[in-house]
Amino acid sequence: MITYAILTALMVAYEPLNQGELATPKPLDLPFEVIQRKASQVARDLNLGVTHWEPNRMWTHPGDRRVWEFTGSEYLLKIESTLGYVVSLERRDRSHRVRPYSHRTGNRHFASDEDAKMELRSIANKLGVWPSSKMAYGFRPDDPTREQWGYYGARFLKQVGQYGFVGNGPYLLILLDSETGKIVEISQERGYLELPTEVRISENRAKDIAWQIYRTYCQAREAPLRGNRETAVAKLGYAAQNGFNGTRNGRERAPFEARLVYCVRFGETLQGSRMFDHIDVRADTGELWTGAVIGKLRGLPHSTALQHPEFE
Repeated sequence: MITYAILTALMVAYEPLNQGELATPKPLDLPFEVIQRKASQVARDLNLGVTHWEPNRMWTHPGDRRVWEFTGSEYLLKIESTLGYVVSLERRDRSHRVRPYSHRTGNRHFASDEDAKMELRSIANKLGVWPSSKMAYGFRPDDPTREQWGYYGARFLKQVGQYGFVGNGPYLLILLDSETGKIVEISQERGYLELPTEVRISENRAKDIAWQIYRTYCQAREAPLRGNRETAVAKLGYAAQNGFNGTRNGRERAPFEARLVYCVRFGETLQGSRMFDHIDVRADTGELWTGAVIGKLRGLPHSTALQHPEFE
């Protein structure tokens, strides 16, 4: 079982996206009738108790995408317009928010963690989760000092063969109320395209290349070196480009192209965060694919550094 702390880290790393702006359909979007049927199917499959979805509006979504928004009796649903998958589902009645008059008992809905995991997996399967996905599970009990009541949670991370993603990638998050077992939140990202990439260079060669890039980059910008070649740690996984050091910003339009890379980490994670310096080089050619450097900590929110809670 994955601990609550790790699950929480995964949740923070994939926090919900902004609302976006009002949008209009484009030629590649599915007919609205198809989206409507998908919304009705979601309500039936997940036993939401929603008999009617009120179409709200279409919003822009990162990656030059759009989502349709529907309002139900208890839930707000967003469906991606070209592939028709659930982007998010959340309670709109704020019943999961901690309030003095909530009358919570603190009892757990499921008899065991195994029962909870079975229900979470069942919901994920109904949403078409990837068969080879890696599941991270956690439980948080009620705590009146928090903003939200307790939950059972699971995050499903897509695996491509034996490799996952280093950094952000395809995921499905499901949270269930700890007392009622009802769905509190679902969020999902599927907009990635994994490009065929063979492993043709060794880990040591990848570290050598990454170290040269990292050292040159930091020296040119007078940024501190947070690690060195001897202490570098490498991990194979898929990653999309983010525009680092002249590379293409691969997140401007979905699907986001991802390649198998050696993610080479330099130094430890920044205290109080999950950010660290890393250089990602292609596993086949050794070319720079993406990366991130925290820098001097000035304007940290604008840093290029990414969060990698799954780098273990």
